[in-house]
Amino acid sequence: MSLPVSRPIFHMMGLAHRIDDYAKAGDILPKHVHLHFDHSMLVLKGSAKVTTSNGSRTYKEYDAALFRAGREHEIEALEDGTVILNEMPG
Repeated sequence: MSLPVSRPIFHMMGLAHRIDDYAKAGDILPKHVHLHFDHSMLVLKGSAKVTTSNGSRTYKEYDAALFRAGREHEIEALEDGTVILNEMPG
């Protein structure tokens, strides 16, 4: 289990975008929270399990999720080579 590798942040249309590459199934972005802004994610390749206080859900390619400010979330790759686009204010 490892952390994903984050590509450089790029800015477009008033948002900051970051692409995270999960090399192996089981790679995980540990539970964390953004206190002051909403955060959205889009699975570009592969699949991921997202865990929040409401439980876990599987997201496949082109599925998106929105995490409201203050909501803890954890993202785990379910397939090798999973790629996730994150968007937040910036």
